[in-house]
Amino acid sequence: MLTTLDLYKFNVRPSGKEIGGIQNRMTKGTTDITPLELLYAVGRDGCSFKPATFDGNSVKNEKQILRNFI
Repeated sequence: MLTTLDLYKFNVRPSGKEIGGIQNRMTKGTTDITPLELLYAVGRDGCSFKPATFDGNSVKNEKQILRNFI
């Protein structure tokens, strides 16, 4: 499935400028990933993700990705 994944890993919840960095990195591209890989990336490694893809700076396909994920 295609989703937006930030590969930067966090050990604690990001705040302040870190959140802005995540948003900037997420608009740069999408990731083709399996649900199990996403589980490990987010749950074990502390990566952030959005159940959407981007076209420039606008969100595309958010509902379709959520439907495929569930």
